[in-house]
This record gives sequence, structure tokens and C-alpha cells, in this order.
Amino acid sequence: GERVAVLHSGLSAGERFDQWRLIRENRVPIAIGARSAVFAPYTDLGLIVIDEEHDGAYKSDEGFRYHARDVARARAEREGCPVVLGSATPDVGTAWRSAHGEYARLTLPERVASRPLPTVQLVDMGNPGARGPKRGMLSRPLREALAETLAAGQQAILFLNRRGFAAHVYCFACGFALRCT
Repeated sequence: GERVAVLHSGLSAGERFDQWRLIRENRVPIAIGARSAVFAPYTDLGLIVIDEEHDGAYKSDEGFRYHARDVARARAEREGCPVVLGSATPDVGTAWRSAHGEYARLTLPERVASRPLPTVQLVDMGNPGARGPKRGMLSRPLREALAETLAAGQQAILFLNRRGFAAHVYCFACGFALRCT
């Protein structure tokens, strides 16, 4: 409603100005937005929340380079307010800081509406039977689950969590894996 400012790149310059003016004049106590929202001109911050803190979208690599999570931590320290870094799969650095007592770890004992955890199946892609006759990126169980989902008229989303990184070089045609001795 009228108590929340919304800050994101889809706003025109005038709309962005209006939102920032509302914040500066203390007319909205809450701002929700993309990574640049961490710079919102609040003068008496009470809380900063970074949801899905592990997400690479918080890193700006163009123009002024910054990581919104790190800016949020520094700003929270300067303002004397807590910062909540939320994630079911935290960044490695965040997990380390939590494990070593630098961050207090808060856990949710159950999922929203007591929903069950999704089923997880580990597949050894080095096992010839895991890929089947097609030596592709997807395992046989995953291809079968996708086919079943699509046959039922449903949709599927695959998340690739290692974009831009390769732990090793692997040929999908012959199965050769380049390894360093």
C-alpha cells in the first residue's frame, strides 16, 4: 500500500525519484526492491533483509561495482540495525561465518504450511546406466521425470547452479573426462 516504496530498474526516472523522495521525507517506512534498494535514503533504519542472499543477482558488475549483500552488512553495522540474510542454500562465505559464530543462525523448523520437503535422488553420472544410451547432460531418471511431467500437461523448470564454472572437462559423446594427475 501507501506505506511501502518499491525500487527496481523497471521504474522510469520520474517514478524512481518519487519513490526516493517518499523515503527521504520519511513518508514510507518500508522499501522493497532490487539490489540498489540497499542505498535507499533512510535515516533511521531498523532492519535490512536480503532474501535469497546467495543469489548472484545481488552483485553489480557494471559501472559502480558492488555486492548488495556486503553493502547491506556494512550499512547495518553503521546504522546499528540487524541484517537478515535469508536463504535455504546460503552462500559459502555466509555459511562459514554462521558456522564460526560470526553470524547468529536462525532456522525455520518447518516449511510454509507444513509442506513436505521435495524428494531428492542422487545420481552417479559416472555410472554408465545413469545416462542410458544417450550420453547427454541429463541423467536417465531426470529425462524420465521430465517426460512424465510433460506428458501430464505440466511444466518443469531446471536450475543450473554452476553457470560459468567447470570442475572438469567431459566429452558427452564418448565419456572421456580430462583429469589432472
